[in-house]
Amino acid sequence: MSPAVSVRLFNTPVFPVAEILVSGNVLLRLRGSSASERASLLVDTLQRALLFGLSPDAIAVIKVKGGFQVTLSGQTLLVADRIEARRAKSLPASLANHWASQIRSVLSQPSLAVEATDCLVAVGETYRLTLLGSAKGPITVQIIPDHIAAAGSDEPSSTVYIKGVAPGRGRVIISRQNRSLQLPLRVAHRAVRVAQPPTAFVSGSTVPLRLLTEAVENALRLSLETRLGAEWAYDPPTVNGSIPGSLILRVRASGPDLLPFDQPIALSIRPFSQTPGDAKALVISNDPETFYEPGSLLQGSIAPSFTIRLLSHHRNGMNRTVHLALQIINASDVPTWISLRGSVSGPAQSELSVGHIATRDYLTSLMSDSAIRLQIPPQTVYSLFPMAMGPGLTATHILDIRNEDGSQLFYRLMASPRPVPKVSPLEGSSLSDLFGINDYHARFVETTKEVEGTHRAGQRWTYISIGKDGIRHPDGIKRLQGNYGVIYRVRLHFVNETDRVHLATAEVEAAGGVARGALVVDGRLVQLPTLQSHQRWPLTSFELNPGERRTVSLVTLPAPGSFYPLHIIGRTDRKPTGGSQ
Repeated sequence: MSPAVSVRLFNTPVFPVAEILVSGNVLLRLRGSSASERASLLVDTLQRALLFGLSPDAIAVIKVKGGFQVTLSGQTLLVADRIEARRAKSLPASLANHWASQIRSVLSQPSLAVEATDCLVAVGETYRLTLLGSAKGPITVQIIPDHIAAAGSDEPSSTVYIKGVAPGRGRVIISRQNRSLQLPLRVAHRAVRVAQPPTAFVSGSTVPLRLLTEAVENALRLSLETRLGAEWAYDPPTVNGSIPGSLILRVRASGPDLLPFDQPIALSIRPFSQTPGDAKALVISNDPETFYEPGSLLQGSIAPSFTIRLLSHHRNGMNRTVHLALQIINASDVPTWISLRGSVSGPAQSELSVGHIATRDYLTSLMSDSAIRLQIPPQTVYSLFPMAMGPGLTATHILDIRNEDGSQLFYRLMASPRPVPKVSPLEGSSLSDLFGINDYHARFVETTKEVEGTHRAGQRWTYISIGKDGIRHPDGIKRLQGNYGVIYRVRLHFVNETDRVHLATAEVEAAGGVARGALVVDGRLVQLPTLQSHQRWPLTSFELNPGERRTVSLVTLPAPGSFYPLHIIGRTDRKPTGGSQ
Protein backbone atom coordinates (compact mmCIF):
# COMPACT_ATOMS: atom_id res chain seq x y z
CA MET A 1 0.00 0.00 0.00
CA SER A 2 1.02 3.65 -0.13
CA PRO A 3 3.44 4.80 2.59
CA ALA A 4 1.56 6.43 5.44
CA VAL A 5 2.16 10.19 5.58
CA SER A 6 1.55 12.00 8.88
CA VAL A 7 2.53 15.06 10.94
CA ARG A 8 4.21 15.24 14.36
CA LEU A 9 4.24 18.58 16.19
CA PHE A 10 6.41 19.81 19.04
CA ASN A 11 7.75 23.10 20.40
CA THR A 12 11.31 24.26 20.93
CA PRO A 13 12.25 27.19 23.17
CA VAL A 14 12.59 29.28 20.01
CA PHE A 15 9.80 28.21 17.62
CA PRO A 16 7.26 25.41 16.87
CA VAL A 17 8.39 22.48 14.69
CA ALA A 18 6.31 20.21 12.43
CA GLU A 19 7.82 16.92 11.28
CA ILE A 20 6.51 15.21 8.14
CA LEU A 21 6.65 11.44 8.71
CA VAL A 22 6.51 8.78 5.98
CA SER A 23 5.94 5.27 7.34
CA GLY A 24 7.07 6.59 10.72
CA ASN A 25 10.36 8.03 9.46
CA VAL A 26 11.08 11.76 9.38
CA LEU A 27 10.97 13.09 5.82
CA LEU A 28 11.54 16.77 6.56
CA ARG A 29 10.92 19.46 9.15
CA LEU A 30 9.17 22.80 8.96
CA ARG A 31 9.74 25.52 11.52
CA GLY A 32 7.94 28.65 12.64
CA SER A 33 4.49 29.76 13.76
CA SER A 34 2.86 28.58 10.50
CA ALA A 35 4.64 25.19 10.49
CA SER A 36 1.53 23.20 11.49
CA GLU A 37 -0.67 24.70 8.78
CA ARG A 38 2.00 24.28 6.05
CA ALA A 39 2.65 20.70 7.15
CA SER A 40 -1.05 19.76 6.91
CA LEU A 41 -1.24 21.08 3.34
CA LEU A 42 1.93 19.22 2.40
CA VAL A 43 0.63 15.94 3.85
CA ASP A 44 -2.60 16.17 1.81
CA THR A 45 -0.65 16.85 -1.38
CA LEU A 46 1.83 14.03 -0.80
CA GLN A 47 -0.95 11.56 -0.07
CA ARG A 48 -2.67 12.43 -3.36
CA ALA A 49 0.66 12.17 -5.21
CA LEU A 50 1.27 8.70 -3.77
CA LEU A 51 -2.32 7.64 -4.41
CA PHE A 52 -2.09 8.47 -8.10
CA GLY A 53 1.51 7.28 -8.51
CA LEU A 54 3.13 10.55 -9.57
CA SER A 55 6.70 10.27 -10.85
CA PRO A 56 9.71 11.70 -8.94
CA ASP A 57 10.33 13.78 -12.08
CA ALA A 58 7.24 15.83 -11.15
CA ILE A 59 9.34 17.46 -8.36
CA ALA A 60 11.27 20.60 -9.32
CA VAL A 61 13.22 23.40 -7.57
CA ILE A 62 12.67 26.92 -8.90
CA LYS A 63 14.47 30.11 -7.89
CA VAL A 64 12.04 32.88 -6.95
CA LYS A 65 12.39 36.32 -5.41
CA GLY A 66 13.53 35.88 -1.82
CA GLY A 67 14.37 32.18 -2.04
CA PHE A 68 13.55 28.87 -3.76
CA GLN A 69 10.27 26.95 -4.38
CA VAL A 70 9.77 23.18 -4.39
CA THR A 71 6.96 22.36 -6.86
CA LEU A 72 4.97 19.23 -7.73
CA SER A 73 3.73 19.27 -11.34
CA GLY A 74 3.93 23.04 -11.19
CA GLN A 75 2.10 23.34 -7.88
CA THR A 76 4.01 24.99 -5.03
CA LEU A 77 4.70 22.60 -2.17
CA LEU A 78 7.28 24.47 -0.08
CA VAL A 79 9.17 27.77 -0.03
CA ALA A 80 12.72 27.96 1.36
CA ASP A 81 13.43 31.61 2.13
CA ARG A 82 16.22 33.15 4.21
CA ILE A 83 14.23 32.95 7.45
CA GLU A 84 13.32 29.24 6.96
CA ALA A 85 16.92 28.43 5.96
CA ARG A 86 18.36 30.29 8.97
CA ARG A 87 16.09 28.28 11.33
CA ALA A 88 17.30 25.06 9.70
CA LYS A 89 20.92 26.30 9.83
CA SER A 90 21.20 26.06 6.07
CA LEU A 91 21.04 28.12 2.89
CA PRO A 92 17.78 28.57 0.89
CA ALA A 93 19.05 26.69 -2.16
CA SER A 94 20.49 23.85 -0.07
CA LEU A 95 17.30 23.54 2.00
CA ALA A 96 15.04 23.49 -1.06
CA ASN A 97 17.17 20.85 -2.79
CA HIS A 98 17.21 18.75 0.40
CA TRP A 99 13.41 18.86 0.59
CA ALA A 100 13.10 17.98 -3.11
CA SER A 101 15.50 15.06 -2.75
CA GLN A 102 13.56 13.67 0.22
CA ILE A 103 10.22 13.91 -1.58
CA ARG A 104 11.64 12.32 -4.75
CA SER A 105 12.89 9.41 -2.68
CA VAL A 106 9.36 8.79 -1.38
CA LEU A 107 7.79 9.06 -4.84
CA SER A 108 10.36 6.66 -6.27
CA GLN A 109 9.14 3.85 -4.02
CA PRO A 110 6.32 1.62 -5.39
CA SER A 111 2.96 2.49 -3.88
CA LEU A 112 -0.35 0.65 -3.94
CA ALA A 113 -3.69 2.14 -2.94
CA VAL A 114 -7.44 2.13 -3.54
CA GLU A 115 -10.00 4.81 -2.78
CA ALA A 116 -12.28 2.37 -0.89
CA THR A 117 -12.00 1.65 2.83
CA ASP A 118 -13.87 -1.68 2.64
CA CYS A 119 -15.58 -4.01 0.16
CA LEU A 120 -19.34 -4.58 0.27
CA VAL A 121 -20.31 -7.15 -2.34
CA ALA A 122 -23.76 -8.54 -3.14
CA VAL A 123 -24.18 -12.24 -3.79
CA GLY A 124 -24.16 -12.76 -7.54
CA GLU A 125 -22.79 -9.28 -8.25
CA THR A 126 -19.25 -8.19 -9.12
CA TYR A 127 -17.49 -5.40 -7.24
CA ARG A 128 -14.81 -3.47 -9.15
CA LEU A 129 -11.73 -1.91 -7.55
CA THR A 130 -9.33 0.32 -9.45
CA LEU A 131 -5.76 0.10 -8.14
CA LEU A 132 -3.94 3.38 -7.65
CA GLY A 133 -0.32 4.22 -6.89
CA SER A 134 2.93 3.63 -8.78
CA ALA A 135 3.20 -0.15 -8.34
CA LYS A 136 3.26 -2.01 -11.66
CA GLY A 137 3.28 -5.58 -12.89
CA PRO A 138 1.25 -8.69 -12.01
CA ILE A 139 -1.61 -8.45 -9.51
CA THR A 140 -2.49 -11.14 -6.99
CA VAL A 141 -5.76 -11.20 -5.03
CA GLN A 142 -6.53 -13.41 -2.04
CA ILE A 143 -9.97 -13.82 -0.44
CA ILE A 144 -10.14 -14.99 3.18
CA PRO A 145 -12.22 -17.11 3.65
CA ASP A 146 -12.24 -18.11 -0.01
CA HIS A 147 -15.78 -19.56 -0.11
CA ILE A 148 -17.56 -16.20 0.23
CA ALA A 149 -16.20 -14.59 -2.96
CA ALA A 150 -14.23 -15.18 -6.14
CA ALA A 151 -11.61 -12.73 -7.39
CA GLY A 152 -9.84 -11.81 -10.61
CA SER A 153 -7.76 -8.97 -11.99
CA ASP A 154 -6.84 -7.15 -15.17
CA GLU A 155 -3.24 -5.90 -15.21
CA PRO A 156 -3.46 -3.38 -18.10
CA SER A 157 -6.37 -1.51 -16.50
CA SER A 158 -5.12 -2.03 -12.91
CA THR A 159 -8.53 -3.44 -11.98
CA VAL A 160 -9.52 -6.07 -9.41
CA TYR A 161 -12.88 -7.89 -9.64
CA ILE A 162 -14.57 -9.49 -6.62
CA LYS A 163 -17.75 -11.53 -7.16
CA GLY A 164 -19.99 -12.37 -4.22
CA VAL A 165 -20.62 -16.10 -3.79
CA ALA A 166 -22.08 -16.61 -0.30
CA PRO A 167 -22.96 -14.34 2.64
CA GLY A 168 -20.11 -13.86 5.08
CA ARG A 169 -17.34 -11.60 6.38
CA GLY A 170 -13.61 -11.71 5.75
CA ARG A 171 -10.91 -9.73 4.02
CA VAL A 172 -9.37 -9.23 0.62
CA ILE A 173 -5.57 -8.97 0.22
CA ILE A 174 -4.21 -7.34 -2.95
CA SER A 175 -0.50 -7.45 -3.82
CA ARG A 176 1.59 -5.84 -6.57
CA GLN A 177 5.33 -5.18 -6.93
CA ASN A 178 6.14 -6.17 -3.34
CA ARG A 179 3.39 -3.94 -2.02
CA SER A 180 0.13 -5.17 -0.53
CA LEU A 181 -3.00 -3.87 1.06
CA GLN A 182 -6.00 -5.48 2.66
CA LEU A 183 -9.58 -4.37 3.05
CA PRO A 184 -12.44 -5.70 5.17
CA LEU A 185 -14.81 -7.78 3.01
CA ARG A 186 -18.52 -8.34 3.54
CA VAL A 187 -20.68 -10.41 1.19
CA ALA A 188 -24.46 -10.24 1.63
CA HIS A 189 -27.63 -10.63 -0.37
CA ARG A 190 -29.04 -7.54 -2.05
CA ALA A 191 -32.44 -6.55 -0.57
CA VAL A 192 -34.00 -7.02 -3.99
CA ARG A 193 -32.77 -8.25 -7.35
CA VAL A 194 -34.24 -7.49 -10.76
CA ALA A 195 -35.00 -11.02 -11.96
CA GLN A 196 -36.50 -9.91 -15.27
CA PRO A 197 -37.32 -6.59 -16.98
CA PRO A 198 -40.69 -5.34 -15.65
CA THR A 199 -43.62 -5.02 -18.06
CA ALA A 200 -46.93 -3.35 -17.22
CA PHE A 201 -49.97 -4.28 -19.30
CA VAL A 202 -52.12 -1.28 -20.17
CA SER A 203 -54.76 -1.13 -22.91
CA GLY A 204 -56.00 2.08 -24.50
CA SER A 205 -54.47 5.50 -25.03
CA THR A 206 -55.42 6.86 -21.60
CA VAL A 207 -56.09 5.26 -18.25
CA PRO A 208 -56.73 6.84 -14.82
CA LEU A 209 -53.48 7.39 -12.92
CA ARG A 210 -54.61 5.17 -10.04
CA LEU A 211 -55.06 2.23 -12.40
CA LEU A 212 -51.75 2.92 -14.13
CA THR A 213 -50.04 2.94 -10.72
CA GLU A 214 -51.54 -0.46 -9.89
CA ALA A 215 -50.29 -1.87 -13.21
CA VAL A 216 -46.81 -0.47 -12.60
CA GLU A 217 -46.57 -1.86 -9.06
CA ASN A 218 -47.86 -5.25 -10.18
CA ALA A 219 -45.18 -5.35 -12.89
CA LEU A 220 -42.47 -4.48 -10.36
CA ARG A 221 -43.64 -7.21 -7.99
CA LEU A 222 -43.39 -9.77 -10.79
CA SER A 223 -39.97 -8.45 -11.76
CA LEU A 224 -38.24 -8.09 -8.39
CA GLU A 225 -36.85 -10.99 -6.40
CA THR A 226 -37.23 -9.85 -2.79
CA ARG A 227 -35.24 -11.29 0.09
CA LEU A 228 -36.97 -12.22 3.33
CA GLY A 229 -37.29 -9.17 5.56
CA ALA A 230 -36.70 -6.68 2.77
CA GLU A 231 -39.00 -3.72 2.18
CA TRP A 232 -39.07 -1.78 -1.06
CA ALA A 233 -40.67 1.37 -2.37
CA TYR A 234 -40.69 3.29 -5.62
CA ASP A 235 -41.47 6.75 -6.91
CA PRO A 236 -45.00 6.50 -8.38
CA PRO A 237 -45.42 7.37 -12.07
CA THR A 238 -46.50 10.84 -13.11
CA VAL A 239 -48.09 10.78 -16.54
CA ASN A 240 -49.94 13.60 -18.23
CA GLY A 241 -51.91 12.74 -21.34
CA SER A 242 -51.42 9.55 -23.33
CA ILE A 243 -49.70 6.48 -21.93
CA PRO A 244 -46.00 6.26 -22.88
CA GLY A 245 -44.30 3.10 -24.10
CA SER A 246 -41.98 3.01 -21.11
CA LEU A 247 -41.24 4.61 -17.74
CA ILE A 248 -38.11 5.06 -15.64
CA LEU A 249 -38.87 4.33 -11.99
CA ARG A 250 -36.54 4.75 -9.04
CA VAL A 251 -36.76 1.74 -6.71
CA ARG A 252 -35.32 1.64 -3.19
CA ALA A 253 -35.09 -1.40 -0.92
CA SER A 254 -33.44 -2.32 2.37
CA GLY A 255 -33.62 -4.92 5.11
CA PRO A 256 -31.75 -6.40 8.08
CA ASP A 257 -28.34 -7.88 7.10
CA LEU A 258 -29.07 -7.03 3.45
CA LEU A 259 -27.33 -4.66 1.10
CA PRO A 260 -29.56 -1.75 0.05
CA PHE A 261 -30.91 -1.31 -3.47
CA ASP A 262 -31.37 2.15 -4.95
CA GLN A 263 -31.43 2.57 -8.71
CA PRO A 264 -33.65 3.50 -11.65
CA ILE A 265 -35.43 0.67 -13.46
CA ALA A 266 -36.77 0.84 -17.01
CA LEU A 267 -40.35 -0.46 -17.18
CA SER A 268 -42.06 -1.30 -20.47
CA ILE A 269 -45.76 -0.67 -21.06
CA ARG A 270 -47.48 -3.06 -23.46
CA PRO A 271 -51.09 -3.29 -24.69
CA PHE A 272 -53.13 -6.44 -24.29
CA SER A 273 -56.16 -7.70 -26.17
CA GLN A 274 -58.33 -9.32 -23.49
CA THR A 275 -60.00 -6.28 -21.88
CA PRO A 276 -62.93 -6.79 -19.47
CA GLY A 277 -65.66 -6.58 -22.14
CA ASP A 278 -69.30 -6.26 -21.08
CA ALA A 279 -70.05 -6.92 -17.43
CA LYS A 280 -72.49 -9.78 -16.81
CA ALA A 281 -73.34 -8.75 -13.26
CA LEU A 282 -73.54 -5.50 -11.31
CA VAL A 283 -72.46 -5.58 -7.65
CA ILE A 284 -73.45 -2.62 -5.47
CA SER A 285 -71.83 -1.64 -2.16
CA ASN A 286 -73.51 1.34 -0.47
CA ASP A 287 -75.73 -0.23 2.16
CA PRO A 288 -75.09 1.35 4.55
CA GLU A 289 -73.60 4.25 2.63
CA THR A 290 -72.06 5.61 5.86
CA PHE A 291 -70.26 3.00 7.94
CA TYR A 292 -69.62 3.37 11.66
CA GLU A 293 -67.25 0.48 12.35
CA PRO A 294 -64.40 -1.20 10.45
CA GLY A 295 -64.84 -4.50 8.69
CA SER A 296 -65.87 -6.01 5.39
CA LEU A 297 -68.26 -3.74 3.46
CA LEU A 298 -68.78 -6.16 0.58
CA GLN A 299 -67.50 -9.58 -0.40
CA GLY A 300 -68.18 -12.04 -3.16
CA SER A 301 -66.65 -14.18 -5.90
CA ILE A 302 -65.81 -13.91 -9.59
CA ALA A 303 -66.20 -17.04 -11.66
CA PRO A 304 -63.61 -17.99 -14.30
CA SER A 305 -63.88 -16.02 -17.57
CA PHE A 306 -66.52 -13.76 -16.00
CA THR A 307 -66.75 -9.96 -15.67
CA ILE A 308 -68.50 -8.07 -12.90
CA ARG A 309 -69.08 -4.35 -12.52
CA LEU A 310 -68.45 -3.27 -8.95
CA LEU A 311 -69.77 0.07 -7.70
CA SER A 312 -69.07 1.19 -4.15
CA HIS A 313 -69.86 4.52 -2.57
CA HIS A 314 -69.11 4.86 1.13
CA ARG A 315 -68.56 7.57 3.72
CA ASN A 316 -66.52 7.14 6.89
CA GLY A 317 -68.89 7.91 9.76
CA MET A 318 -66.31 7.13 12.44
CA ASN A 319 -64.28 9.68 14.38
CA ARG A 320 -60.97 8.12 13.29
CA THR A 321 -59.18 7.30 10.07
CA VAL A 322 -59.78 3.92 8.46
CA HIS A 323 -57.88 2.28 5.60
CA LEU A 324 -60.00 1.22 2.64
CA ALA A 325 -58.82 -1.37 0.08
CA LEU A 326 -60.41 -3.59 -2.54
CA GLN A 327 -58.91 -7.02 -1.98
CA ILE A 328 -58.67 -9.72 -4.67
CA ILE A 329 -58.17 -13.17 -3.14
CA ASN A 330 -56.63 -16.05 -5.08
CA ALA A 331 -57.19 -19.26 -3.14
CA SER A 332 -55.76 -21.48 -5.89
CA ASP A 333 -52.23 -22.81 -6.21
CA VAL A 334 -51.47 -21.01 -9.48
CA PRO A 335 -51.21 -17.32 -10.41
CA THR A 336 -54.34 -15.80 -11.90
CA TRP A 337 -54.71 -12.82 -14.23
CA ILE A 338 -57.43 -10.21 -13.98
CA SER A 339 -58.20 -7.18 -16.12
CA LEU A 340 -59.61 -3.95 -14.71
CA ARG A 341 -61.39 -1.01 -16.30
CA GLY A 342 -62.88 2.00 -14.55
CA SER A 343 -62.02 4.47 -11.86
CA VAL A 344 -61.50 5.13 -8.16
CA SER A 345 -62.23 8.53 -6.65
CA GLY A 346 -61.61 10.08 -3.24
CA PRO A 347 -61.38 10.19 -0.38
CA ALA A 348 -62.84 13.70 -0.28
CA GLN A 349 -65.35 15.72 1.68
CA SER A 350 -67.89 16.23 -1.11
CA GLU A 351 -69.64 13.00 -2.00
CA LEU A 352 -71.21 14.79 -4.97
CA SER A 353 -67.76 15.56 -6.44
CA VAL A 354 -66.35 12.13 -5.60
CA GLY A 355 -69.19 10.38 -7.41
CA HIS A 356 -68.93 12.75 -10.37
CA ILE A 357 -65.18 12.23 -10.84
CA ALA A 358 -65.55 8.45 -10.65
CA THR A 359 -68.36 8.55 -13.23
CA ARG A 360 -66.42 10.83 -15.56
CA ASP A 361 -63.28 8.68 -15.45
CA TYR A 362 -65.24 5.46 -15.82
CA LEU A 363 -66.99 6.73 -18.96
CA THR A 364 -63.66 7.91 -20.38
CA SER A 365 -62.18 4.44 -19.84
CA LEU A 366 -65.27 2.77 -21.26
CA MET A 367 -65.29 4.83 -24.45
CA SER A 368 -61.57 4.20 -25.12
CA ASP A 369 -61.69 0.60 -23.86
CA SER A 370 -58.79 1.44 -21.52
CA ALA A 371 -57.86 -1.17 -18.95
CA ILE A 372 -55.00 -2.72 -17.01
CA ARG A 373 -54.00 -6.35 -16.51
CA LEU A 374 -52.71 -7.68 -13.17
CA GLN A 375 -51.38 -11.01 -11.96
CA ILE A 376 -52.66 -12.20 -8.58
CA PRO A 377 -50.18 -14.61 -6.94
CA PRO A 378 -51.43 -17.96 -5.61
CA GLN A 379 -52.69 -18.27 -2.04
CA THR A 380 -52.61 -14.51 -1.50
CA VAL A 381 -54.75 -11.52 -0.62
CA TYR A 382 -53.89 -8.69 -3.04
CA SER A 383 -55.03 -5.20 -2.00
CA LEU A 384 -55.93 -2.67 -4.69
CA PHE A 385 -56.25 1.12 -4.39
CA PRO A 386 -55.41 1.41 -0.68
CA MET A 387 -56.42 4.75 0.80
CA ALA A 388 -56.60 6.38 4.22
CA MET A 389 -60.11 7.75 4.79
CA GLY A 390 -60.39 10.43 7.43
CA PRO A 391 -63.62 11.09 9.36
CA GLY A 392 -66.43 12.31 7.12
CA LEU A 393 -64.65 11.51 3.85
CA THR A 394 -66.20 9.61 0.94
CA ALA A 395 -64.70 7.28 -1.67
CA THR A 396 -66.15 5.70 -4.82
CA HIS A 397 -65.16 2.70 -6.95
CA ILE A 398 -66.65 2.02 -10.39
CA LEU A 399 -64.76 -0.95 -11.83
CA ASP A 400 -65.26 -3.68 -14.38
CA ILE A 401 -63.27 -6.69 -13.14
CA ARG A 402 -62.68 -9.75 -15.31
CA ASN A 403 -61.31 -13.06 -14.06
CA GLU A 404 -59.29 -14.18 -17.09
CA ASP A 405 -58.26 -17.64 -15.90
CA GLY A 406 -59.76 -20.92 -14.79
CA SER A 407 -59.62 -20.44 -11.02
CA GLN A 408 -62.38 -18.86 -8.97
CA LEU A 409 -61.44 -15.54 -7.40
CA PHE A 410 -62.91 -13.76 -4.39
CA TYR A 411 -63.11 -10.06 -3.64
CA ARG A 412 -63.62 -8.07 -0.47
CA LEU A 413 -64.01 -4.33 0.14
CA MET A 414 -62.27 -3.89 3.47
CA ALA A 415 -62.29 -0.94 5.89
CA SER A 416 -59.45 -1.61 8.31
CA PRO A 417 -58.33 0.33 11.41
CA ARG A 418 -54.72 -0.21 10.27
CA PRO A 419 -52.91 0.10 6.91
CA VAL A 420 -53.60 -2.92 4.70
CA PRO A 421 -50.59 -4.87 3.33
CA LYS A 422 -50.34 -4.84 -0.44
CA VAL A 423 -49.85 -8.60 -0.56
CA SER A 424 -50.40 -10.97 2.33
CA PRO A 425 -50.54 -14.78 2.53
CA LEU A 426 -53.93 -16.39 2.66
CA GLU A 427 -54.31 -17.93 6.11
CA GLY A 428 -56.00 -21.26 6.66
CA SER A 429 -58.81 -19.80 8.77
CA SER A 430 -59.59 -17.25 6.07
CA LEU A 431 -59.48 -19.92 3.37
CA SER A 432 -62.20 -21.97 5.03
CA ASP A 433 -64.44 -18.90 5.18
CA LEU A 434 -64.01 -17.94 1.53
CA PHE A 435 -66.27 -20.54 0.05
CA GLY A 436 -69.11 -19.31 2.20
CA ILE A 437 -68.89 -15.82 0.69
CA ASN A 438 -72.06 -14.84 -1.11
CA ASP A 439 -72.86 -11.47 -2.67
CA TYR A 440 -76.34 -12.48 -3.84
CA HIS A 441 -78.01 -9.62 -1.98
CA ALA A 442 -75.88 -7.01 -3.78
CA ARG A 443 -75.73 -8.59 -7.26
CA PHE A 444 -77.93 -7.51 -10.16
CA VAL A 445 -77.92 -9.05 -13.61
CA GLU A 446 -79.11 -6.07 -15.67
CA THR A 447 -75.97 -3.99 -16.27
CA THR A 448 -77.01 -1.97 -19.33
CA LYS A 449 -80.21 -0.26 -20.45
CA GLU A 450 -80.86 0.60 -24.11
CA VAL A 451 -83.30 3.51 -24.37
CA GLU A 452 -84.73 5.28 -27.42
CA GLY A 453 -86.98 8.25 -27.90
CA THR A 454 -88.21 10.31 -30.85
CA HIS A 455 -88.94 14.01 -30.96
CA ARG A 456 -90.88 15.46 -33.90
CA ALA A 457 -90.24 19.07 -34.78
CA GLY A 458 -92.89 21.44 -33.54
CA GLN A 459 -94.46 18.94 -31.13
CA ARG A 460 -94.26 18.62 -27.34
CA TRP A 461 -90.91 18.03 -25.70
CA THR A 462 -89.66 14.45 -25.48
CA TYR A 463 -88.46 13.13 -22.10
CA ILE A 464 -86.19 10.14 -21.45
CA SER A 465 -85.56 9.25 -17.78
CA ILE A 466 -82.20 8.13 -16.42
CA GLY A 467 -82.40 6.28 -13.12
CA LYS A 468 -86.14 6.46 -12.67
CA ASP A 469 -87.37 2.87 -12.77
CA GLY A 470 -85.02 0.76 -10.65
CA ILE A 471 -83.86 -2.50 -12.15
CA ARG A 472 -85.20 -5.56 -10.37
CA HIS A 473 -83.05 -7.87 -8.28
CA PRO A 474 -83.07 -11.60 -9.20
CA ASP A 475 -85.15 -12.21 -6.07
CA GLY A 476 -88.03 -10.50 -7.90
CA ILE A 477 -88.70 -8.11 -5.01
CA LYS A 478 -85.85 -5.68 -4.43
CA ARG A 479 -85.11 -2.84 -6.84
CA LEU A 480 -81.97 -0.76 -7.36
CA GLN A 481 -83.11 2.78 -6.60
CA GLY A 482 -81.46 5.27 -8.93
CA ASN A 483 -79.88 2.50 -11.06
CA TYR A 484 -76.41 3.53 -9.93
CA GLY A 485 -73.82 1.57 -11.88
CA VAL A 486 -76.17 0.78 -14.79
CA ILE A 487 -74.87 1.98 -18.15
CA TYR A 488 -77.51 3.86 -20.17
CA ARG A 489 -77.12 3.89 -23.93
CA VAL A 490 -79.60 6.44 -25.25
CA ARG A 491 -80.61 7.20 -28.83
CA LEU A 492 -82.66 10.39 -29.16
CA HIS A 493 -84.10 10.76 -32.67
CA PHE A 494 -85.06 14.18 -34.07
CA VAL A 495 -87.44 14.21 -37.04
CA ASN A 496 -88.52 17.31 -38.98
CA GLU A 497 -91.66 16.62 -41.00
CA THR A 498 -92.44 20.33 -41.46
CA ASP A 499 -91.42 22.74 -44.21
CA ARG A 500 -89.51 25.01 -41.82
CA VAL A 501 -85.99 24.88 -40.35
CA HIS A 502 -86.00 24.12 -36.61
CA LEU A 503 -83.31 24.48 -33.97
CA ALA A 504 -83.04 21.07 -32.26
CA THR A 505 -81.73 20.90 -28.68
CA ALA A 506 -80.89 18.02 -26.36
CA GLU A 507 -80.54 18.98 -22.71
CA VAL A 508 -80.55 17.38 -19.30
CA GLU A 509 -82.73 18.23 -16.28
CA ALA A 510 -82.06 17.37 -12.64
CA ALA A 511 -85.48 15.88 -11.93
CA GLY A 512 -84.65 14.19 -8.61
CA GLY A 513 -82.73 16.90 -6.75
CA VAL A 514 -79.17 18.18 -6.62
CA ALA A 515 -77.03 16.31 -9.13
CA ARG A 516 -73.83 16.23 -11.10
CA GLY A 517 -72.75 13.71 -13.67
CA ALA A 518 -71.08 13.06 -16.98
CA LEU A 519 -72.41 11.97 -20.37
CA VAL A 520 -70.78 11.02 -23.63
CA VAL A 521 -72.75 12.90 -26.29
CA ASP A 522 -72.00 11.80 -29.85
CA GLY A 523 -68.55 10.70 -28.70
CA ARG A 524 -67.85 13.91 -26.76
CA LEU A 525 -67.56 13.95 -22.95
CA VAL A 526 -69.89 16.46 -21.29
CA GLN A 527 -69.49 17.14 -17.56
CA LEU A 528 -72.45 18.60 -15.72
CA PRO A 529 -71.97 21.33 -13.14
CA THR A 530 -73.88 21.10 -9.87
CA LEU A 531 -77.53 21.31 -10.90
CA GLN A 532 -80.28 22.25 -8.49
CA SER A 533 -83.64 20.50 -8.61
CA HIS A 534 -85.31 21.00 -12.05
CA GLN A 535 -82.37 23.01 -13.38
CA ARG A 536 -81.50 22.18 -17.00
CA TRP A 537 -78.18 22.10 -18.85
CA PRO A 538 -77.67 22.02 -22.65
CA LEU A 539 -75.94 19.01 -24.20
CA THR A 540 -76.02 19.75 -27.94
CA SER A 541 -77.98 21.72 -30.51
CA PHE A 542 -78.13 21.91 -34.30
CA GLU A 543 -80.28 23.03 -37.21
CA LEU A 544 -82.81 20.47 -38.40
CA ASN A 545 -83.83 21.05 -42.01
CA PRO A 546 -87.22 20.15 -43.50
CA GLY A 547 -87.45 16.41 -44.04
CA GLU A 548 -84.26 15.75 -42.09
CA ARG A 549 -83.87 12.99 -39.51
CA ARG A 550 -80.95 13.03 -37.05
CA THR A 551 -80.02 10.91 -34.02
CA VAL A 552 -78.12 12.03 -30.91
CA SER A 553 -76.33 9.17 -29.12
CA LEU A 554 -75.67 9.43 -25.40
CA VAL A 555 -73.90 7.13 -22.94
CA THR A 556 -74.05 7.71 -19.20
CA LEU A 557 -74.54 6.02 -15.85
CA PRO A 558 -76.04 7.54 -12.70
CA ALA A 559 -73.33 9.23 -10.66
CA PRO A 560 -73.05 8.10 -7.01
CA GLY A 561 -73.79 10.90 -4.57
CA SER A 562 -76.24 12.61 -6.92
CA PHE A 563 -80.03 12.45 -6.80
CA TYR A 564 -81.85 10.73 -9.64
CA PRO A 565 -83.69 10.57 -11.97
CA LEU A 566 -82.25 12.87 -14.61
CA HIS A 567 -84.32 13.69 -17.67
CA ILE A 568 -82.86 13.84 -21.15
CA ILE A 569 -85.04 16.36 -23.00
CA GLY A 570 -85.42 16.65 -26.76
CA ARG A 571 -87.06 19.83 -28.06
CA THR A 572 -87.19 22.02 -31.15
CA ASP A 573 -87.81 25.71 -31.73
CA ARG A 574 -88.82 27.07 -35.08
CA LYS A 575 -85.98 29.13 -36.47
CA PRO A 576 -87.01 32.70 -37.41
CA THR A 577 -86.78 33.65 -41.09
CA GLY A 578 -85.61 36.99 -42.50
CA GLY A 579 -83.78 39.77 -40.67
CA SER A 580 -80.43 39.59 -38.99
CA GLN A 581 -79.69 36.56 -36.86
